[in-house]
Amino acid sequence: MKKPIAYLMMFALLFTATAEAKKKGKGKGPKVDKEKVERERKREEEKRDVNGVLEKKDVNKDSQVTLQEWLIDESDEARATRDFTDGDKNRDRHLSRSEIGAMLGH
Repeated sequence: MKKPIAYLMMFALLFTATAEAKKKGKGKGPKVDKEKVERERKREEEKRDVNGVLEKKDVNKDSQVTLQEWLIDESDEARATRDFTDGDKNRDRHLSRSEIGAMLGH
């Protein structure tokens, strides 16, 4: 009769230790760089704002963006070129304010 009690006690100790280990780790997730998150949030807001895009990309301030202007500060040139080509609906090799707005879903 002593063996079942010993097994029961060992099981109880194991269960308690497992529950405590889960509690200790609770609420701890991966570290998040708050500055990086804030930069990403700002970048997303700028992308949604046509004026922000024109201000950032339109180097010569003619209210249109050429491919060369569009590629400035882009890390993935192939993707950026594809986005530019898809957005240039009238194929004049410039993105107008309305084309930028359409790209941003406005």
